[in-house]
Amino acid sequence: MRTPQRGGPSLTVARVLHVGPFSPPIDGGISAYLDGLRRAAVVDRVALEAFDVHARGAERRSRVLRARLTVRLLWRFRSQLSRTTAQLVHVHTSAHLGFWEKSLYGLVAARHGFPFLLHVHGGDFDRFIMELGPLQRRLAGRVFRAACGIIVLSQAWKHLFEPWVVPERLHVVPNAIHVADFPAAVEPHNIERVRILFVGMLSARKGLDELCLALVTLGDTTRPIDVEIVGGEEVPGDAARYRQCFRQAGLTNVHFHGLLDADATREQLRRAHVFVLPSRSESFGIANLEAMACGLPVVSTRTGAIPEYIEHDVHGLLVDPGDAAGLARELRRLIESPKLRQRLGAAARERAQRFDWTVVGPQLESIYRRILGL
Repeated sequence: MRTPQRGGPSLTVARVLHVGPFSPPIDGGISAYLDGLRRAAVVDRVALEAFDVHARGAERRSRVLRARLTVRLLWRFRSQLSRTTAQLVHVHTSAHLGFWEKSLYGLVAARHGFPFLLHVHGGDFDRFIMELGPLQRRLAGRVFRAACGIIVLSQAWKHLFEPWVVPERLHVVPNAIHVADFPAAVEPHNIERVRILFVGMLSARKGLDELCLALVTLGDTTRPIDVEIVGGEEVPGDAARYRQCFRQAGLTNVHFHGLLDADATREQLRRAHVFVLPSRSESFGIANLEAMACGLPVVSTRTGAIPEYIEHDVHGLLVDPGDAAGLARELRRLIESPKLRQRLGAAARERAQRFDWTVVGPQLESIYRRILGL
């Protein structure tokens, strides 16, 4: 194991090679997390090296092309391991095919004498684990046991790994944002129309079907609304399908913006009055956190880590996943009550401070220290 080196004005306590989607665009929770990590103060003490596994276009849609990409990337990864000064490999993974791909990086690192951390981000990783067949469970167990530690985003997900991993190797580290990147939105007095914003992948998992049903029942609110939907598609064709779904429902006040860059997304947040993320499953829901940092009242669901950072009727409003009627009810409360929007928005912004990188970064550093014996 390599000896820590001094670098810059402070002691570099660890040198870590991160494996994940680093290249733009930021099109998901993992890439948003890694973008934030690269700008966090913790990198003054932890030397961060990146290995980019971002798949694009046809390589993302075709399993054959994706498999070829993975083989090429694994070859480059082995080459990078031969010349890296890193002491630890930190692998960021989602569920399904992404898990098996990223597991290969961890196993290759271990074979070359590097301890590796497995950082689980995928929103439906719980379902993925529970639906594994016997052979797949044995293979997944091998990966979990080979890892020197597993990081999950919530207390609720620790139980998924308990059959394979001793408690000392299970770590809960929440997602983080740079709160200063998100200036508080100020709602003007006597607004004419309430702007509701959704940011996320256009998919059933993110609850867009429930949002459509809920909006249909909100036609008789005391104040008119506009709904802005920001995000790319998880499966090719989903964007067109959801545009048609909302249009056929007669929702002419719903506007699709596609995938926007960080600045344009922040502008949407600045102009919004209510944020909604009705996910059926979610590991953390970093988009909620960004909206909260802007002082927006959030309507979301009781899944993954969300109930751990949003207390219902305190920092936001929560409904059960798949509950379109409940979603409509809570949206109506916010549409019709400026005072409720103001109260929840102020509490949400205060809550978001706990998830700033200045708070969460040292938690990662502590795990690195423990693993490397520093």
